[in-house]
Amino acid sequence: GYMAPEYTMHGKLSTKTDVYGFVVVLLEIVCGIKNIDVKLLPEYQTLLELVWRFYTRGNIVDVVDIAIIEYCPKEYISNCVHV
Repeated sequence: GYMAPEYTMHGKLSTKTDVYGFVVVLLEIVCGIKNIDVKLLPEYQTLLELVWRFYTRGNIVDVVDIAIIEYCPKEYISNCVHV
C-alpha cells in the first residue's frame, strides 16, 4: 500500500516517505480506486502508475471519480493531483 519505495528498500523513514503515503491516500480519494486494486486496467500495478500515465498524456481528469467531477471544478482536481 502506502509505503514509499525508498522505505521498503532502505528501511528508513523520512518526511518524503510520509508525503508519499499522504499522496497515495489523497489519490485513492480523488480517483475512487485503491492503490493496489487497479483491476480495471491490469497493465498498471499501482494507482500511481495509472495516475502518472493519465497525467503525462494531459488527461488527468479522466482518472478522477465521476462523483467528484460533478461537484468540483476541474482546476481544483488538477491541483490535488499535482501534489
